[in-house]
Amino acid sequence: MELTVAAYLAQIENEQVKVKAQATTLATIEQLATLNEGLTWLSDQLASGYLAQVSWQVTMPKGEDVNVRLETNLINVPMVEAARLDPKLLDKEVAYPVHVYMVIEGPEVNASGLRIDELTNAEAVMTDATETSGTLQAWVTEHLAQVQNNREAE
Repeated sequence: MELTVAAYLAQIENEQVKVKAQATTLATIEQLATLNEGLTWLSDQLASGYLAQVSWQVTMPKGEDVNVRLETNLINVPMVEAARLDPKLLDKEVAYPVHVYMVIEGPEVNASGLRIDELTNAEAVMTDATETSGTLQAWVTEHLAQVQNNREAE
């Protein structure tokens, strides 16, 4: 799946992005079944031509909730900051591959409260939605553990 910056921004501005949001616990978000469900849903949306976001609001054992997301974008910028896809970063008329990013946001994630890393490209997710679930699980587990460690250190 490829989109120009203009087409990407148009989908966001016209609210054509499919969003699945749910509350969960630390133990549940770290399970492959939970992550596979999110990856499969994301794959279905991409295959239907939609950009998508899966959002898990994670109740932590201590402190505020943390938000873990899978998002589709052209570069590693959260979807809510899509306006940052300006001509200085990307040519508006060139088609770029859509990627799937892992996002974690909340207090004690790091100094900025936000971490975003590429999981894979949209084509790979549409071909085999759960192929990257092990990578996603390791990333989620690592970053949620870091949040807990940061909170314990306070």
